[in-house]
Amino acid sequence: MNSSSFIKNPEMYSLFDYASQWYMNCNHVMSTYKFETLNGQLSFPLLFEVLKKAHLISYSSNEIEALLYNLWGENFDKFNGLVANLLFDFGYLGTFIVTALYVYLVWILRPVRNRLSFSKLLVLGGLFLLPAMGIFNSQMKTIAYNALIIYSAIVYMYMVIRVDKRKVSSP
Repeated sequence: MNSSSFIKNPEMYSLFDYASQWYMNCNHVMSTYKFETLNGQLSFPLLFEVLKKAHLISYSSNEIEALLYNLWGENFDKFNGLVANLLFDFGYLGTFIVTALYVYLVWILRPVRNRLSFSKLLVLGGLFLLPAMGIFNSQMKTIAYNALIIYSAIVYMYMVIRVDKRKVSSP
């Protein structure tokens, strides 16, 4: 515990220290950015795995750690935050586009007349994980999160189409 801290409770200090590591790490990692992107390898590993299984690309998920170590040094496996991952994955413009798309999706799925359908809630649950867990590292780097987004989008579309068919067929 830092003696100059105004927080004197060691448990509280540890909590704040742990939850704020991403801030310094993110700033440090982003300061090393040299306008070379990873073309989605951090954000869409499921897509890269599918393309590898289809023998369309040569890709190894183990190589990404070595690549990140070369780019970020000792911060390659630390809490770097979502923005650092997006920056290295898509560059400045791509980060802005991904962020704008995220805001647009959340806005579209917002409650209407103080009501939120189950299908919207299903998708929002997955979307809210991204910023909620973003302080630790990007959830987008996991294949399971990619699958969650795809499955929830499929279920959402199915539920919306099913509801639309009911409206058309009911008198």
